[in-house]
Amino acid sequence: MTSDTELISKLKTLLEDGTVDPVTLTTIIDDYCEQINKENNIKQKTNFLTCLAELLEINYLQINEIGWDLPKILLKFICKENIATDVTLNDDNEKEAQENQLEIHKPLINVIKDFFKLLQKYGSAKESLIATCELIISLNKTEEFDKIEESKINELKLKEEEKNGEPGEINASIKINEDSELNDYDRLDVISEEIIFIKLELLTELLEQSLMGIKTNNPSKFLAIGVSAYVKFITANSNELSNINKLLNIVYSFCSKFVLIDNKSKKIEDSNNEELHKIVDDENILEKKLLLTLLSFAVEKAFISDTIDIPINLIRSTENLTPKKMVDHLCFENPLMLILLNILKLMENLGADFNELFENYLAETRAIYSTLPNSETEDEYVDNDSANQVIYQLPYTFLLQKMDESKTLNLHSNGVLILSTILFLSKCSILDQIEKLDITADDLVCMYLRNTTPSLFSALFQNEGAESCVYVWLASGLYVWNQVELTQQFKAGRNSIIQVFFQLLLIKIINESDDTSRMNLSNVFLDFASVVPEEVAFNFILDTLLTCPFPKGKIFSLNALKELMLKARSIKHIENDSQKNMPPLPPRPHIQVTDDRKASIHSLAIIAIGNASKPNKDKLDLVLLLEYINFFISLQKKWDSFLLDTIYEELKESFPETAVETFPEVGFIKISTEILGNIVKN
Repeated sequence: MTSDTELISKLKTLLEDGTVDPVTLTTIIDDYCEQINKENNIKQKTNFLTCLAELLEINYLQINEIGWDLPKILLKFICKENIATDVTLNDDNEKEAQENQLEIHKPLINVIKDFFKLLQKYGSAKESLIATCELIISLNKTEEFDKIEESKINELKLKEEEKNGEPGEINASIKINEDSELNDYDRLDVISEEIIFIKLELLTELLEQSLMGIKTNNPSKFLAIGVSAYVKFITANSNELSNINKLLNIVYSFCSKFVLIDNKSKKIEDSNNEELHKIVDDENILEKKLLLTLLSFAVEKAFISDTIDIPINLIRSTENLTPKKMVDHLCFENPLMLILLNILKLMENLGADFNELFENYLAETRAIYSTLPNSETEDEYVDNDSANQVIYQLPYTFLLQKMDESKTLNLHSNGVLILSTILFLSKCSILDQIEKLDITADDLVCMYLRNTTPSLFSALFQNEGAESCVYVWLASGLYVWNQVELTQQFKAGRNSIIQVFFQLLLIKIINESDDTSRMNLSNVFLDFASVVPEEVAFNFILDTLLTCPFPKGKIFSLNALKELMLKARSIKHIENDSQKNMPPLPPRPHIQVTDDRKASIHSLAIIAIGNASKPNKDKLDLVLLLEYINFFISLQKKWDSFLLDTIYEELKESFPETAVETFPEVGFIKISTEILGNIVKN
């Protein structure tokens, strides 16, 4: 073990001698810090850094020479050995253990903070700013994870060597999972993320001090360097970081603490120089734009792969809740809401007008799809596949064009959508916005397409948070308009857009692994299928049953058709005074059973029987056939007995009682066929 007092004594001699050059001094300090960090306990490390800080403060002239190299050296102490807790992720006492560990490494963190204050006091603020931004940009969770993993593997190799008396050969992927101390890869992930955040918090504090220490009439120039560093850090790490709350809190803290330099403002207040006043005004505007851009960017990137859970019942309660109660509900349902509401407040204080921003977002959305014809002017002979491809590509092309213009300080569109939605919800005004901005059902569908289709071309444009906010607007539209109004709006809209809308919903439904999310998406599909024109809904389902390459898509569509043909779907909506006094209309299934539709479904069922009885059949072919049989059983009273008898005979021939059951579904098909036979005979 290295003696910390011995190393401090050597440094003291070097500094008092005064002959050592800055590069050599920096190298020696780095070497000593590495020795202490590797061989000593945390108390000795803290003591060493404290003594080093005191020594440099006495010889403060040296800080100006070596100051911008010190942060990189000091951050090496933020590592697994000094920070990570010694409990497993499943430990019931994890929280308490982490708090105890925090008390252990807190003095180490504090002495690094004190070091940074020394750098600000005696060093160059501009050099400190540049060094700090470089370090922020260099932070990478994946690299930190790999570093910790390699360290742990080396530890395990040493243990193996000590145990067997020969060099240890370890398969990392197996041994790390077996190691009871480490538990699993999740623990590595937690440790690496915690280290990244501690470093980022320390560097943020240093960045704030550096910006405040620079004397200039153009602070926006230096703020832009800091904002750029955050943008690069967020871009590199947003997909990997799981603690969104912490990330947004750090960015919010930085933006809220940034202020204009006091002494510069006072000089200008006492000055009659109009040109100088104009510089200050321009600087104010530019600084606000920079901060607003950073905040909207952080919100956008934070929700690339994370949804924002907003219960639909809250949307339907906007008329009965005060804004305060709505905020309470939102924060109770989702802890992230508090930081998002704080960011909203800060952005409004910086001059952001979210009414105008959302209006611009809506206008932008309308412009993307403005070249598409409406239902009345659509050519019925146009190639649907080509038309759909255009609809898929329009927002992707638009985003590529926006990337070319990314040097301008505009707020990021997904960030605007997320923040606007939460703001309008918190003020209980989301339904008012639909009326105020003359939003139509076609607009809401276009908003959905804008936020879902680009990710099909590039994962770069994926944003689960923005998409979940679009569902809020879709639900609001279903609530604010009654079924007749919605159907009329869709008739005046564009069928091609509705078709793509249903295609995307269907793809998401069949690929969704979470049961609750899949059920919510299914409800959105059924709700909208029950308000678009009847012919549009049926034709989409028929086309899916005929051409969809995914059996699960056909199975869901057939179930949806069964529900839409069997019963009326009840969707709660706001009633105006005239509607309240009118007797309710009798319930009526949205899709009527007609002879043409019976014939179409009958033909598809025959095809399904043929596919399910082939030697190379797939399990899902059998499941689809089973769904067809259940479809006919459920709709027996609306179906022709002759057609049902034909289906029954085909099934008996394709699946005789003596057939070998290679799939359990074959047994269910035989049972369902028998039930259908009883219906036909009676």
